Amino acid sequence: MKVVRGRSLMLSSLRLFRERAKPNSPNVFSCRKRHFSQEFTKETLYSENFKGPSPEIYKSTTIQDHLKLLMSSYELWLKEPLSFNSWEEIHNNSQYALISAGPQKDPIYNYSNVGGCEMFDASWREMTTLRGVESAPSELQQGRDELLRQVEINGFVKASGLVRVTAQGQLFTIDEAVVFNVVEKLSHELVYRGQAVWINRAGVRPIDST
Repeated sequence: MKVVRGRSLMLSSLRLFRERAKPNSPNVFSCRKRHFSQEFTKETLYSENFKGPSPEIYKSTTIQDHLKLLMSSYELWLKEPLSFNSWEEIHNNSQYALISAGPQKDPIYNYSNVGGCEMFDASWREMTTLRGVESAPSELQQGRDELLRQVEINGFVKASGLVRVTAQGQLFTIDEAVVFNVVEKLSHELVYRGQAVWINRAGVRPIDST
């Protein structure tokens, strides 16, 4: 992997999450709480007006169904399932990050498993109110946009050497990621529901800012 210009990117990226960041590390495990209600619909989740946050997964069958849709979309494009027995195992997994954004013109993240929250050092609420463009340094937006365009055309892309920024302003690199379209089968059509990424966190490394 090429050496990343950590310091210059770090300085320009610290402001991205300034309003979102908290003095102490967020409790990313809040998404494991088990409460339940059904007030949030699929139409709300995928609407152009969605701004977040998503209800926590144990509070909403809509978010549970969305996670199952991520699993089926991954299998559709990659021709192999994610190697887990249930959506609960994927949601609570820390070794891999699974994050999705909606179909809006300016996409908002609407789901993250525990691994994704930990990777971005963010709470569930912070993750599911985050605009996709805020996850990468401004200097790298053109490359990010091109990657997402290729995913939209081809269904999925296996990517490496990605640079992203945490809620606390720390830049990090991703060695291994699969970015894919999220689609739902309705009648005889596949309806576009946004995009998602599956990341092996063994290949995620912070960038030294010195």
